[in-house]
Amino acid sequence: MESQESDKVLTPEIQNKSNEYVKKRKDKKKLKVNKAKAEKKPIFLMLTATCCGPCKSLESKTLPDPVIRGALQDFIWVKAYEDKQLDERFGRGGYPTLVFIDAETEKPFFKTFGYEAVGPFLSKIIAARKKGGLKLSEDLQKLSDKVFEPDQKKIQAMEKSGDADGLP
Repeated sequence: MESQESDKVLTPEIQNKSNEYVKKRKDKKKLKVNKAKAEKKPIFLMLTATCCGPCKSLESKTLPDPVIRGALQDFIWVKAYEDKQLDERFGRGGYPTLVFIDAETEKPFFKTFGYEAVGPFLSKIIAARKKGGLKLSEDLQKLSDKVFEPDQKKIQAMEKSGDADGLP
């Protein structure tokens, strides 16, 4: 009896509607990429899944925050649900994977994984903007100035000299 019921769920009509829906999502992604290229704006790609708890938390708690939205205003947002081709292309490390992409070259310049609250995610956006050569607003610059970024050359010199006991 169960197999008969599951066969009913996958009727050709439902399968066709599902295929149309997937095609519309792919077409929408393509339009957004073309828009980013035309406007010379970078892309903020969110690789996500419909049943992903951390993805839903990111979308409901972090991304709506006005500071986050302001920090991402120069990006064209693209959301890809369980897109195997994009997952492979951009090296999904779990859901959500957030990729910052140069629209012209279509190459990523920053990537992060998982849910983060507003503060830690804002630090990632600042790092992404810097790595992508994007200007920081005055407010973002002030926040960036407060963030401690260790000098890797000094750390290496301390490790080499044996004076690195206090380093993690």
